[in-house]
Amino acid sequence: MPKLSISGAPHDLTDEVITIGRAPDNMIVIDDPSVSGRHAQLRLAGEVYRLKDLESTNGTRVNGIPVTETALRFDDRIRFLWRGGRALRAGHARITAVARARGT
Repeated sequence: MPKLSISGAPHDLTDEVITIGRAPDNMIVIDDPSVSGRHAQLRLAGEVYRLKDLESTNGTRVNGIPVTETALRFDDRIRFLWRGGRALRAGHARITAVARARGT
């Protein structure tokens, strides 16, 4: 099962769509004023998760490159802040491998 590790805390990626942001109704909440209320979304596309920036104020970077949307790979580093904030790391599972068993 793929995971997203945020500051050492793993989050299982089990849903087809996962929202990330500061607002409490996100599936993954990052309590930081520099993170937008609805900052980004992960969407399962085939067997990989795609990351999409939801027009956040501070943008999203993957491996240091600004992105609006991209497929994630094992060990990618996602940064939801331009300066200063936490580096969020996709890890603990190969995101580009089978994301979950078909039919589950």
